[in-house]
Amino acid sequence: MIGHGSFDGETARYNLPGPDLTAREFADLLRPLTAERLVIVNMTSASGEYLKLLNAPGRVVITATRSGMEQNAPKFAEHFIAALEKTEADLDRNKRISLLEAFEYATRQTASGYERAGKLVTEHALLDDNGDGVGHPQAEAGDGSLAKITYLDSLPQQQAGGDPTLVKFFEERLRLEGAIEQLKSQKGQTKPEEYAQSLEKMLLELAKLNRTIRTRQKR
Repeated sequence: MIGHGSFDGETARYNLPGPDLTAREFADLLRPLTAERLVIVNMTSASGEYLKLLNAPGRVVITATRSGMEQNAPKFAEHFIAALEKTEADLDRNKRISLLEAFEYATRQTASGYERAGKLVTEHALLDDNGDGVGHPQAEAGDGSLAKITYLDSLPQQQAGGDPTLVKFFEERLRLEGAIEQLKSQKGQTKPEEYAQSLEKMLLELAKLNRTIRTRQKR
């Protein structure tokens, strides 16, 4: 969502030709969707209010502002879009830009832009992907694990190039990456030795799978 948003103290709206779309109406439109994972990036002004209504398990929600009171036109959108093709945004060097990497890159660039201009920061982007409706400016307090393994341009079918065997390998890699991030998020709830053993096992499985994928791709 790119454009202008508004907030009157009670209702957040996405400004459109004709009647504006309220955050609650947008939430109602999304409710019937059955996708296992849903990505919502609201880069409008006052977008922070949407976090309260759009959060749900399996959803990555990103907003350009932290509340409805930040109503100046955000700069976040241009940096987020640019991040999807920026090699410097690829912090883990896996040649894919995750939503978390794009979010963090855009957040850094937005803050740097205000600093260079000598202006007061009027926008603070948030991310919520654990379904609690509470966003954070970086990966913390349970947020970030789903965004870290979510990509907009790397579906298994796209990566596989028509090879059904590779599709299965890539799907398994997504499953393993998700399981690893879920395990990491539960680190404090697991005995240290059990956590280390489980993590080592999963990482070894992932390494072997990545080697199998590379071998298959060279054929």
